[in-house]
Formats: sequence, C-alpha cells, structure tokens
Amino acid sequence: MIISINAIQNYLIEFLNKFASDLRESQERAIELEVINTYNHPYLASYNPRAGNILVVKFDTIDNLFENATRAGKFYTNINEFTLNFALFFISFIVEADLLENTDAYNNMLAIYELFSEFLYNNNYRLKLESINNTAEHSYTTNITYYIYPTSGMQNNGLLTLDSRNSNSAYCANNAFKASVRVEEILEKTKEPELATRYN
Repeated sequence: MIISINAIQNYLIEFLNKFASDLRESQERAIELEVINTYNHPYLASYNPRAGNILVVKFDTIDNLFENATRAGKFYTNINEFTLNFALFFISFIVEADLLENTDAYNNMLAIYELFSEFLYNNNYRLKLESINNTAEHSYTTNITYYIYPTSGMQNNGLLTLDSRNSNSAYCANNAFKASVRVEEILEKTKEPELATRYN
C-alpha cells in the first residue's frame, strides 16, 4: 500500500470536517455540527457531543483490495485503487426543554442532509489531495482522488433514544456511500549523488 487505509479514512473525515466548518460559517443558515467517527453502530454508541447536531461516520467494508484491479502488483507499484464503503448518520438532539415543540431538531436533521447533498454536488462528488514526499534519493508526488457517491436513499429513522450527555432524544437519518479511491505515486526526480571533492 502506498498510503495506509487508516490515513485514507482520516482524509475522508477531514473532508467531512470541511463540510461542518462551511455549515457553521454559512450566512444563510449557520448550524453547529460535529463529525464523529465510530466503530460501533451509531445508535448503540455513547456520545459526549460539543454540538446539538452530529454527523457520525462508520466505515464498513473495503472492496477490491485483494484483486488485480488494485494495480498494486509488480508492474503497477505506483498505483492503488479500491473502494471504501461507509455510512453517514445525521443526528440532531432535542433539548429537554423543547420536548413538546421539537420541530427544530427535526428540521435541522433534514437541513444538514440537504446541505451535505449540495456540498457533494458542488465538489463534483470528488476529493483530490496532493502530497510531496522527499527521500534521500527521490522526490515523489502522491495524488489521492476520491469519487464519493450514495448507494442508498435516505433512511429516516425518526425519533430515537440515544445515550448522550446533553439529551437522550434525537432525530436520526442515515445514508450509505461508496468512495472509490485512487492513489498514484509519481516519481518527480531522482537526486544525483553528490561527488566527493578531493583536496590536495
């Protein structure tokens, strides 16, 4: 692997954090949103959120990692291609004082879902990263491209009871996604060895 799976997942989480940041700074409708990565099912996890709305990402499976399509063989040592399967859970907690009129939490959940759809569209469903790696002998540029697309429609789970510090009631929805990942390492140049200087 050119880049570890953990790093690939973390880059995707950074992409989701960019969405959360844009949402907080929106002039049309600013919404506080926290991105959380979980290994358990989000509806069984315990939360200590800083915001009333959370976007939970749960990575599920990886496709094509052991197939020739990964192009990670001898001839294609500079390219990896595989697919991440993950789910996003859009959760808006209800403030206990507003239990009788909890439409704000429900509307927030729907708004976040809608705005994330726009965020993906505005980014052409793609995330591109570039990093430069230098060694003693070589200089490499690593290009990482994600193509992100939904594999299901929105599942509206309604009002659920969750374990949270702020509130135990929340409106929840989820959607399944795929991220087709291509990692390409390009050799930019080979450093010439320094010649020893002879002194008489």
